[in-house]
Amino acid sequence: MKRKVISILICSLVVLNIAGCGTSSKTTSSDTSTTTEDTAKTTDDTSKNEDTKTENTPVKSEDEVLSKNEADYKFNKDSGIILEYTGNATAVEIPSTIGGVKVVEINKKAFMNKTQLERVVIPEGITRIGTQAFAQCSSLTSVNIPNSVEYIDSLAFSYCSSLKNITIPNNIKSFGTGTFTESAITSITIPNGITDIPPETFERCFSLTSVSIPNSVTTIDKDAFSYCPITSIQLPEKLVNINQYAFSNCSKLTTLNLPDSVKRVESGAFQGCPNLTVHASNKIIADVRSAMK
Repeated sequence: MKRKVISILICSLVVLNIAGCGTSSKTTSSDTSTTTEDTAKTTDDTSKNEDTKTENTPVKSEDEVLSKNEADYKFNKDSGIILEYTGNATAVEIPSTIGGVKVVEINKKAFMNKTQLERVVIPEGITRIGTQAFAQCSSLTSVNIPNSVEYIDSLAFSYCSSLKNITIPNNIKSFGTGTFTESAITSITIPNGITDIPPETFERCFSLTSVSIPNSVTTIDKDAFSYCPITSIQLPEKLVNINQYAFSNCSKLTTLNLPDSVKRVESGAFQGCPNLTVHASNKIIADVRSAMK
């Protein structure tokens, strides 16, 4: 009898242990499932918060990143001339007024050697860009010149080795010697009304392949396009003078048609152009031959 009772007790204990193990397993599984769901929910919430944050973060426009600080300029209030830019911004919008006085001119060397400068917006109202105003700004890639500008002085954008594109305004009356020398411009359209392309204007612009010259031009001066990789160029119908070394060392220039209006071709005008064929009237053919030596 005792043995029977003991056997029954042992069986009962075994059954209880088995039941207990099942409950523990079920509980663990349930807890794990709950934890996984919570983690997924948290991740989802975090993702939503990040998306919302991204959506709400304002994106700055190009105009917003332009420096417009009037305090960055030395300015002559009596003449309206910017004497010097003293800031260090990479992108600048020159103010149209400083201290309530209208800006009319950028003085010589005002931005010279600002090697950090990449972009400049010049406001409407400025009429002159002075000598070497932006010379040696080696990082400058973009310049907006308004139609109010009438004069661009000598060497104004010289040695701007990153400046690939620039538009000369239609109202321009003249530009000076070496205005764009050794810049990186690839093409240029000279506006109608210009009569003289000054000496060294585009000298050693080693990327300049496309040039448009208006019929108003009568003189192409010394070294105006020397060392430029121009392949072809249409000379204006009223052209009179092609001065010394005007197209010298334009080694990729192959054909040039001289209009009948041309009266003088100076020595060396086409020197160092081994692939060039010049078509000209009989009256100046001797000058042309001399100019190619």
